[in-house]
Amino acid sequence: MIRKGIPLLFDNIYKAKMNGYFVLYNPYSYKGLLVINNRYWDIFNSINGERNINDYLKLTKINRWLSKRNIFSFFNELQKADIITFRNCRNYFHVSPKQSFSIDKSLTFWINLTNQCNFRCTYCFVEKKTRRMSKKTINLMVEKIFHEALKYKIEFIGFNIAGGEPLLEVDLLKFLVLKINSFRKRNFFKHIKVSTNITTNASLLTEKLAKFLKENGVSLSISIDGIGKYNDASRQFADGSGTYDYVIHGFKIAQKYKILANAICTITLKNISHVPTLVNFFQKQNINFILHFYRKVSNSCKEQIIKYNKNLISSYKKALRSIYRNYFRKNSNFSPFYQTRNKLLDMIVLFNNVSKYSCTAGLSYFSINADGSITACPSDDRKIIANLNDDNLLDTLRKQRSSMVKNLSVEYKEKCYSCLWKYTCRSMCALEKKYDTSDDKCLIIKELIPYIIKLEAERIIKANLKHMINEEMSRN
Repeated sequence: MIRKGIPLLFDNIYKAKMNGYFVLYNPYSYKGLLVINNRYWDIFNSINGERNINDYLKLTKINRWLSKRNIFSFFNELQKADIITFRNCRNYFHVSPKQSFSIDKSLTFWINLTNQCNFRCTYCFVEKKTRRMSKKTINLMVEKIFHEALKYKIEFIGFNIAGGEPLLEVDLLKFLVLKINSFRKRNFFKHIKVSTNITTNASLLTEKLAKFLKENGVSLSISIDGIGKYNDASRQFADGSGTYDYVIHGFKIAQKYKILANAICTITLKNISHVPTLVNFFQKQNINFILHFYRKVSNSCKEQIIKYNKNLISSYKKALRSIYRNYFRKNSNFSPFYQTRNKLLDMIVLFNNVSKYSCTAGLSYFSINADGSITACPSDDRKIIANLNDDNLLDTLRKQRSSMVKNLSVEYKEKCYSCLWKYTCRSMCALEKKYDTSDDKCLIIKELIPYIIKLEAERIIKANLKHMINEEMSRN
């Protein structure tokens, strides 16, 4: 509890007024936002770096509603939310100490089991070639990853099996899953947390395969861009026919066997108006979901680049409001942004964490191609940085970190340097900048972030009012 000292405001505080309340948020910190009423707003506005706590305690003599306990509690809340400090450091980057795993303690691999796919999605970055991973490469890959993890005291390994469409290679897929599990069960690897996930269109998912995946602890991330024609506008079979019915069939199987981790929706100009409807569908089905904007990251991507426009903003705001409304009905004390499997606004991190990096590609995240070559990002499979045959694989991967940090860190982005939201947005996808040099995504994000903060503040206000009403009813 604070007892003395001079409170100082941090330099980068977002402030907004709404419905008789005021919102305070430090986007350089993971601590979340704080909502205060008009009375405390006047006290907050008097913080000038000169008054100490004793000066504020004198307010209790002229304000009947104020007590010493109120004053101490208020400044304690401001400090907990990283709105004020009692030290000279007024502009610092505060990462959550509860981050699951640091860059040095985790490894995640995107595994390109095959480059082939039975879909021809208009925005896909993968060149459809006849590459498929051999069992020999799988054996080498799994053995090398686990032994390198043991050598460097890695605490987490993530395997994200993808393609192409990995379910085209069921035998190889099963072989890979069993190989991973055979290693994770060995005594000297048991301390390492292992996660295995498959990114799939689910059109080829069968009950037999779903049962196998369930028994072996594998989850699915299923891509779907809308209901009916909105999905089929971008996600078609090679002959141009629609895929929706097949995807939904796969969804139902995944739900039946409880292996569905989340749904992935790519937002394009074709489906943006439909996003609110799709979000409602996900929530009614209790499906976790990821919403991300289409990114042109290779010449294989054929969709139109997303540009800033009022209709896009309006549709996205409608979807976000729907998300908050539905979550509030279930649990008013719960924010949808704190559910780790939900990503509601592309790569944006809000309220529970901040980061300097747009992603961890080349830092703790790598892509392994069918031939055993390794790249930093699955979207950039020609820029090879290592190979499974390298003797000291992790050493090789880590040697190129310095160049990756400059490429991925928002600290090195001139356009972002003075932006209030730089640790929230993190400059978005670095690879996309090669193909889209416009500021449209930046404008979109800058408009949507304050809107999300407003929704979160509304949730907090309603939850507190609901709590107070319930308390009053229980007393009566």
